[in-house]
Amino acid sequence: MVPIRVIYLFSQYPAEAFAVAEVKAVGAVGIEVIPVALRGDPRRLPDRLRAWGIGTQPADLLSFRQVRVWGSLVRFAARHPVVFASEVAQLVVDNLLAPVHLMKSAFVLLKAPAVMELALQRRADVVHVFWGHYPSFVGPIINAGAPRCRLTVFLGAYTARHEMPSRRRLLEYADCLVTHYEGHVADIRGLGLRSVKPVAMIRRGVDLEQASGVRARRASQPARFVERVGVVCTLARHKSVDHALRAFQLLCRCRPLLELHIIGDGPEQPALEALAQALGIAGRIRFLGRLGHAETLEAIAGFRLLILTSLSEYYPNTIKEGMALGIPCVAYAVPGIIEMADAGKSIRLARPGRIEEIAQRMAELLDDSALVEKTVAAADGRIRDFDIRESARKLATLFRCLALGSPLPPDLATTI
Repeated sequence: MVPIRVIYLFSQYPAEAFAVAEVKAVGAVGIEVIPVALRGDPRRLPDRLRAWGIGTQPADLLSFRQVRVWGSLVRFAARHPVVFASEVAQLVVDNLLAPVHLMKSAFVLLKAPAVMELALQRRADVVHVFWGHYPSFVGPIINAGAPRCRLTVFLGAYTARHEMPSRRRLLEYADCLVTHYEGHVADIRGLGLRSVKPVAMIRRGVDLEQASGVRARRASQPARFVERVGVVCTLARHKSVDHALRAFQLLCRCRPLLELHIIGDGPEQPALEALAQALGIAGRIRFLGRLGHAETLEAIAGFRLLILTSLSEYYPNTIKEGMALGIPCVAYAVPGIIEMADAGKSIRLARPGRIEEIAQRMAELLDDSALVEKTVAAADGRIRDFDIRESARKLATLFRCLALGSPLPPDLATTI
């Protein structure tokens, strides 16, 4: 089999835990994966890679502290002056009224020649832009300086559904777009790209074997005297964690041993801590901060149930991991979660924004062990559709087809 090399391009690396798991899984099915980050301290990279369990594979981090980044920029501008000048001018025009986008886009564009040179040095067949709009600024640079290299861009909910300067223009350079939720295919069609382009629908998988091991260890441990329910997410406004606090208050009045553990950090934490004080439940709330992935899995496995009160989710990883760990989940019935829930059998659902229904679903699970068993059994069946090994197989197929110039199989991609 012809070896295929893929550069996984991250804004920051290591990124989310599932991204690291994806790198491992794709590497395990015969693709040579080279993670590359655009942000971070190169001196800390080896330690961080070892912490994520991938310290033995090639990886890179591009920093403005490195002479090679500036050298790549100068060389590209000298060899392709029209392309470089055009991209800089277009960037300024596109983002003139959006200074934040301008700065972030410029940050990536100035490093794009270093990515292009790295792709040439490593003889990469594909550059896969993981999650995000800004890293796709490498598109025109790779197209000019490394035209043999194929480009794929992953579009999550934010990039698929939010209008951003330069987005359409940049996505034109991709050989294939990748998304993880069926509903995003319609969003991508709505972008009105000029060229016909394949879109691969590949779910973001979870490591079911790892979850099974954690689940088995937790099952062998004695039950705790204190009952824990949990929230795991970024503490940002759009996650609506305040709904979970209010639902917990409704629930805990007649449950003196119940605690709410919140894993994650973010700008809303001070407001949430103040809300807990105002609701009179601060003594029963534990803000644990951001934990490592292994620690997070262990913590989830110790919950009686997992709560997600975000009003905008599409196949959230937190819920997938809770399901894989055998923990019953409660969430709002929003797109993505609805599809995962199998008509409310594998995830207990409440109408969006109905805090009292979240509290009711929590109470039902805490009071009814038969319902817990039924929900967990349904979740065990549903979560098999999100096995990271199947996700890796599909990604490997995508990369091989692009590298070899073969058509994508019909079950993998559609066209827009």
